[in-house]
Amino acid sequence: MASKRDRVVLSARKLLFLRKTTVVAFSHLLFLFSLNTGSACIARTLVSSQQIDEAVRDYVLRSASWPEDSLQVSCRRHNGVELDGTGRVKLVVLPAGSRQLRGLVPVKVQIWVGQRLKRQLLVTADVRLFHAVVVASQRVKRGELLTPQVLKLETREVTCLEGRYFTRIEQLQGKRARLSIPLGAVLTPETVEPVPVVSRGSKVRILVQFASVVAWTEGAALQEGAPGELIRVRNLRSGKRVLARVLDSETVRVIF
Repeated sequence: MASKRDRVVLSARKLLFLRKTTVVAFSHLLFLFSLNTGSACIARTLVSSQQIDEAVRDYVLRSASWPEDSLQVSCRRHNGVELDGTGRVKLVVLPAGSRQLRGLVPVKVQIWVGQRLKRQLLVTADVRLFHAVVVASQRVKRGELLTPQVLKLETREVTCLEGRYFTRIEQLQGKRARLSIPLGAVLTPETVEPVPVVSRGSKVRILVQFASVVAWTEGAALQEGAPGELIRVRNLRSGKRVLARVLDSETVRVIF
């Protein structure tokens, strides 16, 4: 059995071990506390995706040349931004290229906190343009005259048409369908053509003008044509074929 002296020494060693363990544990707790306290002291600023979207939309509406009620603006999906520091947040939107503000348009978004530029993002704006345009109110056959009875105005998305449409029915006066136009289709310059005033085989007067010299002769149209169009005609006296521009239903002028 251990003597009384041995038991005292053993108890002293246990007490010393417990003290050392307590000191180490306490030091560890202090270290963790200092880390947590330090993290809490770093102030941060959150800029939400909604704030960025609103800044981009305001920029597009200010910069676009179309009325606000004809535009629909949204942004491709992106996340908000968390930044170090605090202060007044200012979002500045700038063009990222020379593209027109329609369709998918990249823009730069600068995020300022106080007087410092903290971040610059590239955001894609989706800009949709709507306008009242002329559409076919019924199916129109190729060569059919475009009258108000077969046309109507309707609001459509014209983002991809880039101005190739008509906004008034009167603009189509004197035109016909170049090809078959389905019901509800938007009329474009590619789907219409002027109504010919000269028919193939019809007699025309051929005007020949060179400097101050003007001459006339009789001819026959080898093609149909509208005013301003070039057609081939045959000189009835010489039998030669020449290229001439249609002036009206009876007259063409030779092109040299």
